[in-house]
Amino acid sequence: MDDNSVDRQSSKPILRPAAVVATLGIVAAVAAGILIWARQRSGGADAPTYQNRAVAILEIQPQTQNPTDKWLAPALTEMLGTELSAAAEVRVIPNPVVQEASEGIKAQAGGGYSLQQLTQLRRRLNADFVVSGRYGLSDSGRDSPLSAVIDLQDARTGASIAEMSEQGSLASLTRLVNQLGAELRHRVGVSRTSKSRLSQISSIQPPTTAVAQRIGFALDAIARHDSARAGRASDQRSPD
Repeated sequence: MDDNSVDRQSSKPILRPAAVVATLGIVAAVAAGILIWARQRSGGADAPTYQNRAVAILEIQPQTQNPTDKWLAPALTEMLGTELSAAAEVRVIPNPVVQEASEGIKAQAGGGYSLQQLTQLRRRLNADFVVSGRYGLSDSGRDSPLSAVIDLQDARTGASIAEMSEQGSLASLTRLVNQLGAELRHRVGVSRTSKSRLSQISSIQPPTTAVAQRIGFALDAIARHDSARAGRASDQRSPD
């Protein structure tokens, strides 16, 4: 993939299915983030200069190939991005931009990315940090044990900063993501996040696993350019 093509293509607004935007406000927030990112990357005279930390969230892979769990990877990605955005010092790169720029770059078998891969990602995305990981879920039941391991790497040096892990149940997904998000903010150098900002972020996270599941299915469908399935995501059955 031509690195320069990422910058050209990422400046185009990404259209969202109206049904999903109406049902899932979080998708609209993603679209808004893409537009902000596109303006920044355009390099125009009025483009703002950011001094905060740019974070790209890449693959969060399932440890089993259960098709009923495919919603969890995009849901985790979106929810972790929301947690990171609680800090004013952190700028989360919109996931559709990351997906396009990381095409053909796969995580290593043991997790994380090589220095060469991180160099490519930094050149394409101007990312300071790269987040990736994996999760384990035995079944889709509400009380199913859920584990997640998140890797944080410095895209500038290739250094592994931390490997964070949390365990719980599928029903405790929001709490698990909240804990991982707090650790990620700390590890990228955020000194303090105000209680009001944390409360605001908490209010826009999925209130239940059922809502997170619908969001995950919708985001997965959008990534696969399946607008019809994305529009039906709100009708998906869930463990809650």
